[in-house]
Amino acid sequence: MKKIPSIFLLLILFAETCVAVSIGAGPSTIDYGKLVRGGYGEKEVVISTSGLEDLECTIEYTGEIKDWMSREGGLKFSLDRNSRKSLIFYIQPPIEAKNGLYQGSIYINAKPTSTIESGSGLSVGAGVKIKVSAEITGLEDVSLKVDDIKILDAEKGYPLSFNANVRNAGNVRTNPIFDIIIYDEKNGYVSSIHYSETNVLPMKTEKISFNFPSNEFQVGKYLAIVNVNTTKGFVKKDRIYFNVLDEGSQSIDGRLVKLELSKSRAGLDEIIKVKGKFKNNGVTFVDAKMKTEVYIKDGLSEILQDSDEMRVSPDSEAELIAYFTPKKEGNYIIKSHVLYRGVKTDQKQVILTIAEESSGGSSYIIFLIFLVAASLVYIKYRSIKSNKF
Repeated sequence: MKKIPSIFLLLILFAETCVAVSIGAGPSTIDYGKLVRGGYGEKEVVISTSGLEDLECTIEYTGEIKDWMSREGGLKFSLDRNSRKSLIFYIQPPIEAKNGLYQGSIYINAKPTSTIESGSGLSVGAGVKIKVSAEITGLEDVSLKVDDIKILDAEKGYPLSFNANVRNAGNVRTNPIFDIIIYDEKNGYVSSIHYSETNVLPMKTEKISFNFPSNEFQVGKYLAIVNVNTTKGFVKKDRIYFNVLDEGSQSIDGRLVKLELSKSRAGLDEIIKVKGKFKNNGVTFVDAKMKTEVYIKDGLSEILQDSDEMRVSPDSEAELIAYFTPKKEGNYIIKSHVLYRGVKTDQKQVILTIAEESSGGSSYIIFLIFLVAASLVYIKYRSIKSNKF
């Protein structure tokens, strides 16, 4: 049996050491529909990977619309291994754009973070293409869809909360105008409210929410006549009921539904963001703040400064944030709970690993050693073979 030359062994070793990348996007086609010159549109794309490597991704816009496209965060983003991320792509055609159909593409290219940090370049990159189209028209379309209008019950002395879902199905920015007249149980006039401060962008759905005081309301049942308009005309009229209740009559129920870190592995003196998602499942406002403790080797290492206190509406979520700067290497356990109206939620915890240097580069150092060794073996093999002749 013939021996396999070292060059082939080298190629096999190279193939086994390279890091393969997988990346996908959905949808694969974006149609922004009809836009006006100087207008605006946005669409969501979900980027995913099933690979075992963290990815560093870059975005490139091409075609007729390349100068119209953008996203918050710029042309680069990171994607954790075996995960997905939602990206919002904006399009803003210039005021001088001519009427017609325009097309282009979004290219997303990905490489493993480990190969970028080590500088080895030993990776197989991957990419995905998203086709984009938009039609520029000179006709403005003001079209709002408004639903789920409600005023939440509140205890006397606490603010009343107005909520509505507004979908801008048109092609221009629009400010919905809410005019509300409130009557008591005897049809007596109580108060009038005007609100028009929220600008809803084309193709976007906004949950419009604002509060107003309940001091002038007595305990009882109320009727609100809600008229919704735009500068172009009438949209909708609705009748809704709500209650002002005795103080202390409403139940409170809050949950710390998620605790996560800005990164799970970091170096010394890096600022780590501890993010807690708090959900108010009750039927009244609560003021919530997050308390966090950091442990290492089964002992308390540090008590972090409380997050800012936030007022959270019923059936709403809030992100509470604390910060931690590690001074020692090791594995930290970070434990948090939320305090609201004197009630403490269940505790959640996450793990943080602190190392002075990333371990990702070690595999590539080993690879380079093997590469040098394989090269020497191949040179020796060629030398022996040439001496035979």
